[in-house]
Amino acid sequence: MRRFRPFFFLLPAAVVAACSPDSSSSTPASTGPAGAGGAGGTPLPCDVAEALTRCHDCHSSPTQFGAPMSLMTYEDLVRDTPSTPGVSALVRALERMKSTDKPMPPVPRERASFKEYGPLDAWLERGFPPGDPAQKCAPVATPDGGVVAPACEPDTKLRAEAPYSLQEGTSDIYVCYGVDVPAPADRRQITAIIPRVDDKSVVHHIVVFEADKTESPKPHKCKDIFPIDWKAVYAWAPGGPPFVLPEEAGFPMAEGKPTHLVVQVHYSNLKHEAGHVDATGVDLCTTETPRKYDADILWVGGFEFAVPPHQTSTVECTFDWGQNWTKYLPLQVVQSWPHMHQLGRKLTTDLVRADGTRSPLGHADPFSFFDQAAYPVDATVSNGDKFVTRCTWENPTDQTVVWGEETSQEMCFNLLTYYPRIPLPQFSGPAASYLSDCKMQKP
Repeated sequence: MRRFRPFFFLLPAAVVAACSPDSSSSTPASTGPAGAGGAGGTPLPCDVAEALTRCHDCHSSPTQFGAPMSLMTYEDLVRDTPSTPGVSALVRALERMKSTDKPMPPVPRERASFKEYGPLDAWLERGFPPGDPAQKCAPVATPDGGVVAPACEPDTKLRAEAPYSLQEGTSDIYVCYGVDVPAPADRRQITAIIPRVDDKSVVHHIVVFEADKTESPKPHKCKDIFPIDWKAVYAWAPGGPPFVLPEEAGFPMAEGKPTHLVVQVHYSNLKHEAGHVDATGVDLCTTETPRKYDADILWVGGFEFAVPPHQTSTVECTFDWGQNWTKYLPLQVVQSWPHMHQLGRKLTTDLVRADGTRSPLGHADPFSFFDQAAYPVDATVSNGDKFVTRCTWENPTDQTVVWGEETSQEMCFNLLTYYPRIPLPQFSGPAASYLSDCKMQKP
């Protein structure tokens, strides 16, 4: 294990709930509508169009945030999906809306209800006739993914030295660039973080890290998707609004030295379109008048696990406050960000009180590596409480998988945004997870 350094510039993880590409290749052929094709704009029946409203965050026309296909017209619904020839978009959409392990809309949005997929089922049973061109339906809105400005004026902008040109033929890539924020003259806190998405057709999500040294300001392929020696400080994906901190708390900036930040942009270009040039960045609002509390991020979970081949495995990691750090309690937890890798299927953290009662601190069930999300939390940690984190994996490979930074390895972390900040190195970054007692559970 490498030793973890303390981090001084800390932001909360915002929502990471992207509009996932339809990447499954296991969907069986269907007797539903397929292969109609065509480039027209035949309308859908009103109840079908209304049922698909939430899909239009990404599956609009043109598509946004890396979605591989539009779901706006009759032709859109009856043509084959890009990844599953012989299966229509209608059939695939119904499968994903009803799915428990790969739901659409993705977490943390509410799962599709019968009110949404019921009209699609009924339409399929009727033989999926097109809508009447003379019908008058309620307008179908095309949301912008929640990119709206909060009530503050940004004073710090995180931008690359030049826009990034997505090479033709590139379908999926993580691109990073560094920004050094000069040391403030006075003590300063972060009060809000605002995503600035440029090319909405290919930007899948954004993550901001803090590094221990300057990273190149020129956009380049990231060294890793989730480098453990970089501090994950903020993330955004469609459906995630700007993060505005509580009025009584703010995230302290480094004092007396610059803060080395890295912006990571995940591009999803499943259509292999040429000509995409993107200047996506992040804005910060700061205050020179310190708020009452400094906020921080506490990593719970653990490193002590091994995932055997060809089975489902669960580890339970308990962090008990005991008597060692009770003087720092109570703490207010306001957000959680569960993080695993590609074998991860479920991650939950509960605040277990002395009387045995539990309060959820983020339940990613199901967990999806490609649609990670942060969850709003409102919980107070008091004396006698403990954190219990459970991670579940499915390992179809022939190899035992252990902890590691590569996506072929695994992690079990939940990043909890809280205040007041505990000024101890063992509570900085992943180091806190060393304090947990982890045990593999029986299958």
